Amino acid sequence: MRSLSLLKDKIIMQKSIIVIPDLPERKKYAIDRLGFGLLNKVALIFPYDLWGGEIDTFSQLSDNSSTKGELFSFYSYSSIFGGSFLVALVAGEAAIEFKKMTPVESVIRFTKILKGISTALHLHGFTMRE
Repeated sequence: MRSLSLLKDKIIMQKSIIVIPDLPERKKYAIDRLGFGLLNKVALIFPYDLWGGEIDTFSQLSDNSSTKGELFSFYSYSSIFGGSFLVALVAGEAAIEFKKMTPVESVIRFTKILKGISTALHLHGFTMRE
C-alpha cells in the first residue's frame, strides 16, 4: 500500500514521474481517487475499564467537518493487554491538528470526547462504567 500512495503522490500531485505513453484519463482518475492519507493512533491506559469489558470497539461521528477524523474510532485492548488500554484513531486534517497539541492537551481532548460518548450512551439508556 505504501508504494501506491507514493505512486499517487509522484504521478498525480507532484508530476515528478512521467509515464510514457501518458496514462489514460480514467486511470489517472482512479489513481487520484485512492484514499491514502494521514492516520495516527492515540493510546491511553486508564485506572480501570470504564467502557465495559464486553465492548472492544466503538465509534463516534462529528457534525463538524473540520473534526470528523478526530478520535473517531476506539479500540479496547483490555482483554489482550490485561489492563484498561484504549486506542483511538485520528485521521486527515484532524490528525495534522492533533499532532500540534501538547501531550496534556491531547489527553484532555481524548477524555473530553470519551466523556461525550459516555453522555450520549447514557441519554439512550446505555452506560459506561463511572
